[in-house]
Amino acid sequence: MNPHGKPAGMALVMVLWFIVLLSLLAFGFSRAMRTDTLVTRNLLDNIQAKHFAAAAVEKGIHGLINLEPAVFAALTKGASIELSMGDAKLSFMLQDENGKLDINHASHEQIEQLLLSQGVADDTALALTDAIDDWRDENDLKQLHGAEQQDYAAAGMLWMPSNAPFRSIREVRHVMGMNTEIYAAIAPLITVYGNSEKINPQFAPRPVLQAIPGIDAVELENYVSARESLAEDEDPAALPLLTSVESLVSGQVGPVFSVFGRAQLPSGTLATRRLVVWIPEENLGRPYFVLDAGQEYPPQKSGEEE
Repeated sequence: MNPHGKPAGMALVMVLWFIVLLSLLAFGFSRAMRTDTLVTRNLLDNIQAKHFAAAAVEKGIHGLINLEPAVFAALTKGASIELSMGDAKLSFMLQDENGKLDINHASHEQIEQLLLSQGVADDTALALTDAIDDWRDENDLKQLHGAEQQDYAAAGMLWMPSNAPFRSIREVRHVMGMNTEIYAAIAPLITVYGNSEKINPQFAPRPVLQAIPGIDAVELENYVSARESLAEDEDPAALPLLTSVESLVSGQVGPVFSVFGRAQLPSGTLATRRLVVWIPEENLGRPYFVLDAGQEYPPQKSGEEE
């Protein structure tokens, strides 16, 4: 018998355990490094996608400033323009704020009709319209189905009606009776950058046209069909007239536009960007001024792929 066998065996076991421990440490370190690499790559992709989306917005603004025919054709049809930058897929989309319903100047009937066009129930649409009127008017007199400051206080709401024009469409979220679903439906259709109840039909989505009181249904369909088939080199003045609502439509173009940018990288990372810009006709030292900014993108039309 080897008198040193037991100590030698113990030493072997300790060496084996030490090797296992080192292996576990190496595995953990390797896994941590892979995780850090993935996190860093995702972070870089997100930053890159955001800058690409911002670049798409700038491309859209450039097209507006330089009156590019393709840009104005897309503006009329509510279509997006596709771009490419390396392996990234970019696009931009534009909206003339004159094609939306000005929530500060629109009539009671226009607002109610817009809500109804988005599937809001009759009684809810009426109550919301009255509450919107109470929010934007200068007095504390309550509409029949509306709400004034005492009603908001009694309901424990933090926001109170300002009795003044809406400063942004986001303020509409705080009107009594408004919910997330209804706001999401009307937000792309309303603006605070108009100056009258008139709408430029050249840029107006169908629900906004439907909200014009007294519009003839046949005229509306003919107009939308003609607008969608308008060629890039055709003059929008060739579009049919909406004679049934002539006093409520306008031919004004700009100067305020919403410009949306979208970018997708080969990795699948997606980013969006939105600017509301004022492009002054006279030289004010800058080609445009930013009035609002965000990340949201207009909902896609039915049938379009994500």
